[in-house]
Amino acid sequence: MPQNISPNIHELTLLALLSRIKRTELEERMIHRRMGRIENWHRFYELAQLNRYAAFVYKNLKAMGLEHHVADDVSELFEKNIKNIETVNQNRLDEAKVFLKEFSERGIEVVILKGIYFAETFYNDPYYKRMNDFDILIHKKDLPEVLKVFSELGYFSTGELLGKSAQEHDQFSHHLPLFL
Repeated sequence: MPQNISPNIHELTLLALLSRIKRTELEERMIHRRMGRIENWHRFYELAQLNRYAAFVYKNLKAMGLEHHVADDVSELFEKNIKNIETVNQNRLDEAKVFLKEFSERGIEVVILKGIYFAETFYNDPYYKRMNDFDILIHKKDLPEVLKVFSELGYFSTGELLGKSAQEHDQFSHHLPLFL
């Protein structure tokens, strides 16, 4: 943890409780009690950012009607973070729709994994946190066609930066390198 973030137990507990998708009545009461015990809202924001849950945490505070406890300048930081995540994630989702449409038209079956899957099914919010990538699972037999789609759409494999083609990764890993 960075030197400038030295959270207290109230901040850690509040962050943990506000990071939950669903909370019990007891947990909701604990959140209400902890709100007045936060000594440094900037530190709390930094801690939420460090854990990549600032947007989700603040959205939960707002849903509970507790955002008025947060210092105004820190509320602005939370709001800015939310807007940034919405922009980045929407761009990533728009881009994913392009290759997913191509896969569908070519009969390539795809399973969407992790981040965006969780965003839609558990969190009901594609903007609950920043997406850094879009993970998919495909049948190995479809790999040549998937690589063809990526190439046609102008993507390149980060493995190429290291002198390896995506096909070469198939020989030693069940993961392909990142495509940009």
